[in-house]
Amino acid sequence: MRRQLILAAILSSFLTVLLIGGTLLLFSGALAAPSAENSAVELAQSSPNQISYISISSMAFQPFSPRTLPYRRGFDEQILALDSTAREADGQNNWFIAPLYLPDNVTLTGITFFGRDADPNGWLEIALWRCTHGGDVSCINVPLSSYRTDEAFAGGVFDSGQIPLNEVVNNQLYSYTLATRIVALNDSGLRSVLVETSSSGSGIITPVPGTPLPGRTSWTLDNRNVTTQLATGLPTSAVVQICSNSNSSANVEVRYGSNASTLTPGNCARFSGYSTYSVKNVGVYGSYASGTFEVLSN
Repeated sequence: MRRQLILAAILSSFLTVLLIGGTLLLFSGALAAPSAENSAVELAQSSPNQISYISISSMAFQPFSPRTLPYRRGFDEQILALDSTAREADGQNNWFIAPLYLPDNVTLTGITFFGRDADPNGWLEIALWRCTHGGDVSCINVPLSSYRTDEAFAGGVFDSGQIPLNEVVNNQLYSYTLATRIVALNDSGLRSVLVETSSSGSGIITPVPGTPLPGRTSWTLDNRNVTTQLATGLPTSAVVQICSNSNSSANVEVRYGSNASTLTPGNCARFSGYSTYSVKNVGVYGSYASGTFEVLSN
């Protein structure tokens, strides 16, 4: 009888130890496991950007002006080229446009354009125009603001390489148009444009105090009422300088915030206290203006 009591006590103690050990293991596992909420956050943070590409053939581009210079479409090599002996550097008669349809809220991150420039005295350029819907319609070049082949090459077939952008598409407020200007002759022309977009995040860059800002960039305004956006989202502490080149034939209206001032050819002006800057050609039709935009300090 005494031996049975001792055996029962030993078995009871062993079962108690097993129960306590199992409980501790379960409890420690619960402490180590991340909550469902934390797991979801980590998954969301680790999801990659969704990069998409849209290819626009030069066959989609149409003349911008009813007085466009003679042109041709080479379907065999997919090229849009001037069929003219006249080289026109100013005005609207060598511009061609194509609507750009993009999903709402994606970020337009880059543009690459392809073609042929065999004219050492001419060039091709690409631009992206953003226009408001209805009412008092206003259009601006979004930076890039335009890209010319004569700045890099004029030796035949070209690939511009990706021209970076950071434009969040808002179809409720704007429409978007690709534009190309063909000044080059000698069978030079546009073949296609490749557009890159990202669907991750808002795409809006929030300036961080003390971070480097872009230096000097160039801008052009090829005709009256053409506007180019120079900067948006700058810290208001940034000091900027806007200059109009001496060979400009038009005055420029500089807009900063809700203010405006006039800049004449060959002069510069400095501004601070504003986050957005743009310039507008306010000369006569056919006039031209160019200059530079520089962030001096932040």
